[in-house]
Order: sequence, then structure tokens, then C-alpha cells
Amino acid sequence: IAVATLASETLPLLALTFITENSLVAAGHDCFPALFTYDSTTGTLSSGGRLDVPKQSSQRGLTARKRFQNLDKKASSEGSVAPGSGLDSVHKNSVSQISGSAGARLSAHSSAPQEWMSMSIWDVKNPLVHGTPEMTIARLQDYEEQNA
Repeated sequence: IAVATLASETLPLLALTFITENSLVAAGHDCFPALFTYDSTTGTLSSGGRLDVPKQSSQRGLTARKRFQNLDKKASSEGSVAPGSGLDSVHKNSVSQISGSAGARLSAHSSAPQEWMSMSIWDVKNPLVHGTPEMTIARLQDYEEQNA
């Protein structure tokens, strides 16, 4: 049995699941899943990066007038994080469970109080392309909307 450690700049991880023999996805208090890969030839564990990549701001091509109109209508700019959320990830709470589901999907669950509970589902289009998964966010299901 080999043991490999990796110093990480993320907050503590709470859950992980293996997606291949040498790759795992882990998540925790940072609210997004991250890929980690193990190279058996060198015995090293490396970070493959964040899977929940935030979208770029849609305001890049807007004129100053349009930006101010958006600020007036929404009381915030589209490129900024919504008040109260403070996160640039799809999942808005710490992830306490990651599981694989039918097909090539990963789901992340939180175990917070009911009003905060949510489940995010990511479709894995191509599990490994040069060691990095191409993932797109298929949908976000809020617990409140499902049970309303």
C-alpha cells in the first residue's frame, strides 16, 4: 500500500470518491469539487484543478450606459457575486457527500439545515482528457424547489 500526501490551499475536504483507478474527486468547505490524480510511476499525488469552473463575466462587452442600467435594475452588477452568496461556485454550501450516479455523472450534496440544502449534478462528458476531466454543469437542483 502506497501513501501519498499533498499540501493544498483549499479549505478542509469532507468527501471523496474515486472516478478511475488513479483519479479521485474531493470536495468540502470550499463548496466545489476538485480532481486529484495519483501517478503510480513516481508515487505522487497532484491536483487536477477545480471542476466547478466559474463562468466569465458577461459584462465584458457592455457599454458604460448598459452597465449603469443593469446596476439600476438589479441593484448589483451581473459580474459581481450576488449579495449573501459570496461564492463563485454552483454549490453554495460545504459539500458533505459526493457520489457517482447512472452514466457519467457526479453529484454533490450538503447536509446543512433544510433551507440551505441543495444538490448539484455534473455531467462528465469525457472523464479523462490528458488527466483533466471536461465537465459541464448539467443542472442545479435546489432542495426547496423540488419539495415546494
